[in-house]
Amino acid sequence: MLERARDLANATSPRSVRTMKRQLREAHTQTLLEATDLADREIAACRGTEDFREGVQHFIEKRAPRFTGR
Repeated sequence: MLERARDLANATSPRSVRTMKRQLREAHTQTLLEATDLADREIAACRGTEDFREGVQHFIEKRAPRFTGR
């Protein structure tokens, strides 16, 4: 569990972490359809970001990520 939290902190963009936290906070008031729709919109929105491109590059290059929050 601690290792997974460390991975999220070190290899996940700040935008993604904010999105996951918000989704977890809101999940108890949403239907499955609402939660899925929100997740789909968030995935589409992140694809055009610098952090998305950095996430792909750091994975391909096997190096630590350098996220900018953009």
